Amino acid sequence: MCDEALAGPLRERTTWLDGPGIRADRRRAVDRHRHCADPDRPHPGAPEGWRRSGGQLSGVVFFPLDHLLVLGLFPAALAAVIATDLSWRVIPNLVILSLACGFTLLAASGRVGDLPLRLMLAAGVLASGFWLFAHDLIGAGDAKLAAALALWLDPSQLPAFAFICGLFGALLVGGVTLWARGGWRGLGMAGSLPYGVALAGAGLALFPSSSLMTALV
Repeated sequence: MCDEALAGPLRERTTWLDGPGIRADRRRAVDRHRHCADPDRPHPGAPEGWRRSGGQLSGVVFFPLDHLLVLGLFPAALAAVIATDLSWRVIPNLVILSLACGFTLLAASGRVGDLPLRLMLAAGVLASGFWLFAHDLIGAGDAKLAAALALWLDPSQLPAFAFICGLFGALLVGGVTLWARGGWRGLGMAGSLPYGVALAGAGLALFPSSSLMTALV
């Protein structure tokens, strides 16, 4: 019930005989009545600076979905790939799935103009990756990650992506060789190569110049 006239009687009924709890309850009741009558009045208990206007709270910052996916999901997923592949030689399927779902949301929002070409190239990358996996050259996670990155990067960037992956892969070979000769075991660098690090590094290097990123500017 929004009736400012009720605020006066409510406060007038507060006497010196009332305890602190009763007085506080009546003050809150008065504030609720006044807020109901005047939506621009700060809501009781709301954080300072938040005001109700038109049924919505101002002062709350909402980021568009494409910004969250491009600026948040993509780099976070690749950072997770680097961490897990270096530590345990594992690229979690959850990370690959998150990249695929994120790209699906972008495509559904109409942000991807060359979607058919991206899908065909990603399918080709996936097939090539599993051929390499069948010959024990890379891991299955590497093949799936490369296909996911082919979706996010522009088709014109794929040659540069392959080149940078090869460059980072060569650096990994040198690093793992030196690590093994030194007898270190800190990050489990001996053994198989963490190609996911090279793939994720190439993706992070090229993504700032991709159309998905530049469209946000």
